[in-house]
Amino acid sequence: MYVPLFASDPDVIPMYLAVFAVMTAVWCFLGHVLLKWPPLVAKVERYGHYVLPVVLIAIGLEIPSGFFSH
Repeated sequence: MYVPLFASDPDVIPMYLAVFAVMTAVWCFLGHVLLKWPPLVAKVERYGHYVLPVVLIAIGLEIPSGFFSH
């Protein structure tokens, strides 16, 4: 999500935006398909509110240490 903001070559920003839009649509579609599967729906409804904060915190911790450190 941050790549278009930090792109050094303005000519490639449309490509970044297109890839971002397509991949966002793919992930949304996969989420929609997976949550139509009854056994998974039951698990998400039961444990989702516990798992989501852990996942978001892990992503937040990984971004500074993994993606932008060279």
